[in-house]
Amino acid sequence: MNRRAGRPAIGGRNTRVDIVNAARRLFAEVGFDRTTMRSVATQAGVDVAMIYHHFASKDDLLVAALALPEGAESGLRPIPAGTENPGTAVASTVLHLWENDPTLREQALAMIRTALSHEHAAQLVRELHTTAILELVAEIVNDRDRELRAALIGAHLMGLLLSRYLFKTEAMAKADLDDLIAAATPVIDQYLTGALAPRRWTRPKTSGPEC
Repeated sequence: MNRRAGRPAIGGRNTRVDIVNAARRLFAEVGFDRTTMRSVATQAGVDVAMIYHHFASKDDLLVAALALPEGAESGLRPIPAGTENPGTAVASTVLHLWENDPTLREQALAMIRTALSHEHAAQLVRELHTTAILELVAEIVNDRDRELRAALIGAHLMGLLLSRYLFKTEAMAKADLDDLIAAATPVIDQYLTGALAPRRWTRPKTSGPEC
């Protein structure tokens, strides 16, 4: 009996994963608008009907392509309360995850490239990034302004990640990972529990001429 068009073969490869990976690559390379379902099908080695078996629209496919990679879900579990050197733990967790998992890193970079060219993708990536960082620091961050603190941590780490892995700034690309973690630690510690309000600057007193 012939299987219906668009249906995955039993015991065959995971066509859904192939489709998502193909879409992620194309979204990153040519942008969301220029990516067609037919081009995704060609890249994935399936017929277009197979895509519509798994996804109702290109927007649904975009959401799947921008989902948190599986490796990140297990690697970004909350850091336990009472952890010594929490800033180091945060920086080490995120930077080692990107450094040691090339597949996850390439998926994340593809997500970011897509976000740079499509507003809906940018919104999805922002929400995903914010949620992931907030969950990571949930048990060690000061309850006061916790969302802002998590956002500041996320922004600082994202700057490091983009400089090292996307833009490949020479100094950042060559830097030892432990040195980057050490440099980021005091900043993250400040964001986790330190004061966020700016200190008021006062003009130094100067002694005038004696009368």
